[in-house]
Amino acid sequence: MTILYHDAIFQKHQTGPHPECPARLKAIDARLGESGLLGKLPRGEISRATHEQIGLVHDDDYRQHLYETAEAGGGRIEADTVVSSLSYEV
Repeated sequence: MTILYHDAIFQKHQTGPHPECPARLKAIDARLGESGLLGKLPRGEISRATHEQIGLVHDDDYRQHLYETAEAGGGRIEADTVVSSLSYEV
């Protein structure tokens, strides 16, 4: 089963020309709409992740680095990972 997690807050993950950007989400939304799937897919409920949930996939040092980078206005934290000022919130 496919569940769609869709919320306007995801548009706030502004990463410049990086592929993980709002334009990518808009293109996906458009294609799902054209195909008729957008209205048929079950939707998942969006909620903010807790530190404990984030800790299931990232260690504390990485989480802290992500938080500090976002607080400083964003930037590249790895060769292929860009953080925006709101990435920690999104």
